[in-house]
Amino acid sequence: NTGLLITIVNADWNYHLPILKGTVVGSAFTGTFKDFEEGWYQTVGTALVRQSATAALSPNIAVLAQWPLMFVKQWVFKNRELTQRKLNTLFEGAEYLLSKRYGALLNILFVILTYSSSLPLLYIFGVLFFSSAYWCDKIAILRAMKQPAHYDEKLAVFCTLMMSVGIFIHLAFGVWFFAYVDGDVLNTVQWLLDLVFQSRFFTKRLVKQPAFIVFMTLLAFIVFEILGRTVGPTLIKQLVAAIRGTTEEVKEGNPSFFEAQENQEIAGLDSYNIRKNPRYRDAFQSEIQTEAAESDDDSDDDDDFDDDSD
Repeated sequence: NTGLLITIVNADWNYHLPILKGTVVGSAFTGTFKDFEEGWYQTVGTALVRQSATAALSPNIAVLAQWPLMFVKQWVFKNRELTQRKLNTLFEGAEYLLSKRYGALLNILFVILTYSSSLPLLYIFGVLFFSSAYWCDKIAILRAMKQPAHYDEKLAVFCTLMMSVGIFIHLAFGVWFFAYVDGDVLNTVQWLLDLVFQSRFFTKRLVKQPAFIVFMTLLAFIVFEILGRTVGPTLIKQLVAAIRGTTEEVKEGNPSFFEAQENQEIAGLDSYNIRKNPRYRDAFQSEIQTEAAESDDDSDDDDDFDDDSD
């Protein structure tokens, strides 16, 4: 949303899609700019740079602000909590949500990859965000936040896949950006494209040398992604094994720990907690009962306090 909405609103879609003329949709999307002309950089480009600068700093500052905020809250409320449980909660710190951090990361990453071909200044904001995110997250997790929850690899793998989508968008927009720049026309390529496509709306831009180089890079990236996610890894492993003269051992295909725990496929203990081991449970039974009694006493104290308040 940071860069997409402002681009859609300011674009003249009736020029690019004549079928929209005279329709309700066409009347709603009558922007000012037909292409990436000088006025587009003055209006849309300036707004994108301003929004990217804000997105590069504000999420990390908000995370780092949890550190001094934690000290202020502890200093103000440490003598006002009436139970040990509430006092422990006060000193635990705020919760670290990894999903929000990944959301901020993907937001600025996609904005930079989409528009950096025409606005190279965005690369600076990318470096600023990722370098400051490292230190802000490190300080916040070690000093201010409570211990994060245990995550599996699914969220990280998903974000990695989205980075490939961002590279595709970067190259696709790069073709369109560079096609607006005057450059040498590749006549041979123009002749070949005219044999395949009847309309020259897109082909007249692809035959410009800067855009054609980026377009060929885009095609190479698509082929690389298709092979890398299908038969590519298997072929490479077989080729390496053939060169080395060795045969690859067949893997057992065991699931990860989290998948096995979720599907109840673990045989035996699923935790290092010694109290969950039946062999040691009796030895810790008295301690467990003591902790349960203390927990009940805290609950009774909370109930008595609520009754007195009423």
